[in-house]
Amino acid sequence: MNSAVLFPGDSAEIMLTFYSEQQYRLVICAEEQLGDVSYQVSDIERNLIFDSKNSDSKVFDFKVESSQQLVISVAVPESDNTHDLKYQGCVAVLVGFKN
Repeated sequence: MNSAVLFPGDSAEIMLTFYSEQQYRLVICAEEQLGDVSYQVSDIERNLIFDSKNSDSKVFDFKVESSQQLVISVAVPESDNTHDLKYQGCVAVLVGFKN
């Protein structure tokens, strides 16, 4: 698990290593006050693998063919209300795998 405290309009990236022939599940959790937090998964060359905006699911299940590093980019939506800028919330990136 990796986590960060973010404000409306903030974004964060983490790079994680995933190992060949391993089945993974990626879940992004955020505090409700942050709104609909989105995320993308890209390879090291920034080729898009998954975009949560194009999916009805909040989880991403995948298997990599070879061990590699992937970039997970998380974005908190902008707030329409400047008063909301004082709010912050925790966003967590959870990675699980099956043996």
